[in-house]
Parts: sequence; C-alpha cells; structure tokens
Amino acid sequence: SLHDALPIFHLVLDVECLANGQYTEVHRCIPLDDCVGHSCGAFGTCVDQHMDYTCNCLSGFEMTTDDVTGEKLCGNVDDCHGHMCGEAGTCVDLVNDYDCQCEDGWRQVVRHEDDLKTCERVECGDVPDIDNVVSMAATGLYPWSRSKAVFEETVEFFCANGYSTNGQLNGPRSFTIMCGADGSYSSAQECLPISCGAPEPAGGANPVSSAPAHFGETIDYSCPHGFGPESFGRTCMENGQYSPVIACEPRLCGTAPLFPMTDRKSVV
Repeated sequence: SLHDALPIFHLVLDVECLANGQYTEVHRCIPLDDCVGHSCGAFGTCVDQHMDYTCNCLSGFEMTTDDVTGEKLCGNVDDCHGHMCGEAGTCVDLVNDYDCQCEDGWRQVVRHEDDLKTCERVECGDVPDIDNVVSMAATGLYPWSRSKAVFEETVEFFCANGYSTNGQLNGPRSFTIMCGADGSYSSAQECLPISCGAPEPAGGANPVSSAPAHFGETIDYSCPHGFGPESFGRTCMENGQYSPVIACEPRLCGTAPLFPMTDRKSVV
C-alpha cells in the first residue's frame, strides 16, 4: 500500500510553562489528506483514508492500480469478458454494456435463451419465385426445410421437363443463386421452353408458319387441294421433336353413279 512505501516520521511537540501559570498553546495532530495529488481519473472520486486513499468509481468503472507507479485510477470494467460474439464477431467494450462488431454478411442479434449478443448470418428472405421449376434444393449450413436462405448459402433450381436455361434441348437444366452479404440473392436465370426448331414440310403437308415452335406450342399443317385431312396440328414435345405427322391422302369420291346403258370402270 501507499503508506508502506513512505517513511514514518515521529514528530515531538513541546509545550512551555509560562510565568502566568499556563502552558503555551498545544498544536493538535491532524490527519494528512492522502488525496492530494491523486484524482482517480475522470470517472472516480478520491476518498481519503489513514495513510492511504481509495477511489469511488462511477457505474461501469472499477479501481485499478498501476503496477509501476502505484497510482489508483477508475477504469472501464471489461464487459467483453466471457463474450466472444460468435465466429464472425469482435466484442467492443462499452460502459456497462458491449456490442458485437460483425463481419460483412453477419449481423448482431440478442439470443433469446440467454440475452447474450452474438453475430449471426444475414438472412436473404424468401427465395424468388421462378416459373417452370420442378424442384429446388439448398447447400450450406442448414437443412433446406424452409423458403429462406442465409449469407453464403446457395439454392439450386431444377427446370421441369421440356425446359432449359437457354431454351435448347441440350442446354443446362439447373442453376443456382447465392445469398449475398447485403441480404439479397444473386441474379436468377430462367427455365425457358425448349425449341423444336422451324417446322418442315412432312407427309405431303406444309406448315402454315415457318417460325420455330417451343415446348407446348402447336404448329398447324395443311394438305394440298384434293388431299385430306384439310389441316392438322403438330405439337412441340419435351424431347425437342414435333409430334408424329399425319400423311396427306387423296380424297375419295365414293362410288361413281351408274348411268343407264353404261358400265362402271375404274380408271387409275
């Protein structure tokens, strides 16, 4: 302590007997103010003790003693003690509190089970609604049991039969999106209907349009004059082929009428 480091002086006070039969004035020993020269810093008040002093600190501060000078000061209590803020956070000490400084893609939350602060991954919310998707799956830290994803988690979409990401028969049938640090998903591709190409004449019939058809669309065909059926349709299928053609057949006139005094004879 402070008084252990200071020399101890014994002060002797003399009094004199005067001619009037009284002693000279006696000087009393009064305690020294050990707070002289010691302020305890900006967050405390010095309290004088016998040959020593202590510090009365504000809330959130505690008295510490400098190992070299022995000076007592009120320093901030380390509220980060025992708080790690998770795998992507750094604890920042405050007065009677602490915060978690989180890395990009993470945010500070208060855990319900113990009211401790920590850093958790940013959530991107609901995945986008993509047409013509048959299923989707996710890879990352969590089982894919919900419609949301978190930072660095990817979601894979699988196109339904008859669709690809570029509309070609041998084109990619799946694509992925990732949840980013800003809480948004990366750009999603589309599942486009597969093209069957431009229709060609078939079975003696001609297509009414030369424009390529895509999965699910139907192209009308017409047979030449005198052949049937008059028209029929061919649908673009999921394998990139048109449905089977109907051959154009010559129209039949039925049984020729029989005129008087004549015989029927077929001419080919």
